[in-house]
Amino acid sequence: MCGRGLSVNLPLAQRQPGAPLKEWNCPVVAASGPETGPQQPPESAWQLVLLLWGTKYPVAEVNHLIAAIRAAAAPAPARIVLLGDRPHEGLAPGVRQRDIPQAFRAPRFMAQGCQAKLAMFADGLVPPDLPAVYVDIDTVVLGNLARLV
Repeated sequence: MCGRGLSVNLPLAQRQPGAPLKEWNCPVVAASGPETGPQQPPESAWQLVLLLWGTKYPVAEVNHLIAAIRAAAAPAPARIVLLGDRPHEGLAPGVRQRDIPQAFRAPRFMAQGCQAKLAMFADGLVPPDLPAVYVDIDTVVLGNLARLV
């Protein structure tokens, strides 16, 4: 997977030494529609990635984080992807839920530090067409996350 701007999934070997993050040379997967033909996402479009597993954080707290990010970000994330161990009801509108692959649900991955976060790099789990910003559920957002992309 590769995205434009800040993207932790870009191998460092693809980055030119000394190049600013926004100049990384990554392909963008074009979307297409019947009337418009191939399209590129807007230059400022980005996606938010969250991970929710277990019972420590309720959906209300996730929704509060999403609302805070949407309120502070300009532009707001074009997509929100929630990786989880089960379906969660009552999420904010527009949140795409994806299952954490079974291989990352092993107890050794779900322990302290939650190495299950590495699942976000599994092919097809997070769409590669937009740069992604990952935020832990217990993060306090005090500014515009869109500046990261």
